[in-house]
Amino acid sequence: MIDNEIIYSKVILIDRNIFLKLGFNEKHLYDIYHHSKIKKIINNFKRDIPNNEEYYIRLTEEFSLLIIKKFAKYIINILDIMDLIQDIPHIIRGSAGSSLICYLTKITNIDPIKENICLARFLHELRDSMPDIDFDFPYNLRDEIFERINNHFPKRMARISNHLMYREKSALRKAIKEVDINKVIKYSDIKKYNRLRIDNNLKEEIENKKNELIDTFRCFSLHCGGIIIFEDEVPEDIYLKQAKTENSKIKQIKYNKDDTEKNGLFKIDILSNRGLAQLLDISKLDIEDYPRDDLCIFEILSNGNNIGITFAESPAMRKLFISIKPQSLDDIAKALALVRPMAQDFKNEYLKNLVATNNIHKYLIYDDDAITYISDLVKCLESIADTYRKAFTKNKYKKVQIFKNILNDLYDSNDDKNFIIDRLSNLKKYSFCKSHAYSYAKLVLALTYQKKYNPQLFWLATLNHCRSMYRTWVHFQCAKSHLELTLGKKPWYIKENKLISKNSTDNNLNKVEQYKKYGYWITKDFLIDSYIKIEYVDKNLLNVKFKGLIGCGRVYNTYKKKITFLTIGYKKDKFIDINIDGLCYYGGYDYIEGEGHIKNPKSKLYESSIIVESYKLYKI
Repeated sequence: MIDNEIIYSKVILIDRNIFLKLGFNEKHLYDIYHHSKIKKIINNFKRDIPNNEEYYIRLTEEFSLLIIKKFAKYIINILDIMDLIQDIPHIIRGSAGSSLICYLTKITNIDPIKENICLARFLHELRDSMPDIDFDFPYNLRDEIFERINNHFPKRMARISNHLMYREKSALRKAIKEVDINKVIKYSDIKKYNRLRIDNNLKEEIENKKNELIDTFRCFSLHCGGIIIFEDEVPEDIYLKQAKTENSKIKQIKYNKDDTEKNGLFKIDILSNRGLAQLLDISKLDIEDYPRDDLCIFEILSNGNNIGITFAESPAMRKLFISIKPQSLDDIAKALALVRPMAQDFKNEYLKNLVATNNIHKYLIYDDDAITYISDLVKCLESIADTYRKAFTKNKYKKVQIFKNILNDLYDSNDDKNFIIDRLSNLKKYSFCKSHAYSYAKLVLALTYQKKYNPQLFWLATLNHCRSMYRTWVHFQCAKSHLELTLGKKPWYIKENKLISKNSTDNNLNKVEQYKKYGYWITKDFLIDSYIKIEYVDKNLLNVKFKGLIGCGRVYNTYKKKITFLTIGYKKDKFIDINIDGLCYYGGYDYIEGEGHIKNPKSKLYESSIIVESYKLYKI
């Protein structure tokens, strides 16, 4: 049982010298002890505090910030929401995992002291805006969440908006409409405007109007999940009268996220997550209760067998898992932090270098690490270090220059200074906070566990909920190995551990008819003429001949060239990535055959991708 009086006592009785070093004074301690909202938060602690002075120092720092920033009332609102959604699985992601208070109240499930996560990523005295707290819920239960919150905070809750601005095409269409040239131009056909026979003076007028409109306000749209809970009723003058949300009882307001910050309001994001819906369909086991030391789980990811695992089945994730061979939750989190938010312009070249060096540990992975790194380098408070981190993340030249000047005073070696700047400059490529990465890593771990030990329900849930690029047929082909898949439209249901549909007559279709009608197949011999043939050239190169069914693909626009990436199936439950230099028009084709090479012969075939030298496309 948590003894609140002991907590009160320990929070205010720690050595005063420590607080003086942290910038606190006796008034801070008095305010913490007598603040009614702080007491209410402590009364909601659901975890015991380790008997360690560091925890009480951190608590005092956080309580003081809650008072200074008037943030305690918002923590109480979050606690009320937590009570409302106890029966629905969720993930709290984002920087809230940096807060010890959020951990002790079970808002989050990450101990920031144990995981060495600094508070500054979430809240500090120099921050001029409110932090967010982001909830992820199963996408198919989100409307129910909105309704529960709205019923609990009647007339106090509202959805926020996005402010859509005029861009090049939308401004041109608006300008054409305003000068009334009696020409209706679709958005997709805006390029045809130059072909219209329009008087030069009229064209000039249209061009001037277009330039006036660009970057001006166009209209409101509904924010994906942002809500505000006001202290009193939502002000009538900020309602959008005609706006329609998914639930007609919930009002939409004019504020966007920037207006929310300017008005000192706190935004909560109620977001959708297909991975949680997928996991909930398989098991009700709490995401925190999955084993963290099962080597069989990590073997699946290390082998690149990541198809169907939401948030971890992209080609980039596959290559990174294969390279780093994850052996812990921390390794999964680092891979997610590197790949998911990275801009595509940087991703291919960056991951290529990372995989080649096979040294994930030399990079500054998390925002939190960067704050600590900067603080240690220039001997400043973490709050100041966070302002420098943001400068590198957001490309704020003046602030970065100030930091460089500080380095000039501290370091004589240009090599040392360049190394530091290079490390911090990488933050703009993959900025991610540690608690966010850990939250998603736990979901990936849980889904991988179910894929290993409960494959039938895993693939049924994947078919019902996932919408990745592999949906077209890769998911169906994988599911076929574990379920008696009968063709037809949804709904599917389980009967005697077999996946059944309401229409089973299509089982009689031959393989070509199956593919043409559905894009997938059930016969075992469908890939009978597909193959991968390897010729060993030397220790650094493998020549490969291949033929496989085109599963999915996409074109990457790097800063140097275009690369077409395809996933092909060549054997039961076996897929391989192929990379084609340039643009490949594969739409409408079913098979691809060709030759290429693999640069990493030390790895197994499924751990590599083929660099294509020549190919042909076929229809079935």
